Amino acid sequence: MPPLSLMALVVLAANALMFLVAWERMSLSSCVLVATEQWAAATRQAALICLGATRVGMACLAGAFLWAHARTSSWAFTDRHLVGRPAGAGAGPHAPGGARGEGRDVAVSSVAAHRVRKCP
Repeated sequence: MPPLSLMALVVLAANALMFLVAWERMSLSSCVLVATEQWAAATRQAALICLGATRVGMACLAGAFLWAHARTSSWAFTDRHLVGRPAGAGAGPHAPGGARGEGRDVAVSSVAAHRVRKCP
């Protein structure tokens, strides 16, 4: 599969597992593209650095998704939202209450999302 279509798969992934599979395939294909001129020593070194960087990035992403899965019990991106704010609620100056914050709910605790109070 061409690298450009793999980049599209990363953006269009609906859950963490599909994202990780697409990310892995995209990163490995980019390392192959870097290593196309393998007869030059600098190119081989760059390909190895690319491969190492993609391994570190994959480990960080996997750790972050495992942490998010432990908190939400779901791999879907649609199940993750800001704690204490209803889905689709804006926080900008055009949100209800304007820039002063009137009418917006703010979570008292990031652990207990049901405890919400009004901002003064």
